[in-house]
Amino acid sequence: MARGYRVRILDGEGDELWAKHGGERDVAVLARAGRAARGRTCWQVTAYLQGGGDADAVASVLASFDFQP
Repeated sequence: MARGYRVRILDGEGDELWAKHGGERDVAVLARAGRAARGRTCWQVTAYLQGGGDADAVASVLASFDFQP
């Protein structure tokens, strides 16, 4: 069971464009990050485990896609 999550969006160079902790929904901010990330973009989700510290977090692989508005 996870105690929380972190979602990150990165540009094609690996620079973080946007990150959000917890289960918060912030579609407007996510849309703005997407507009700034034209071309190759990646996203990653990290789960922070219940009863564990940040060192026990489990991150997904980077999933990439091409964003062409």
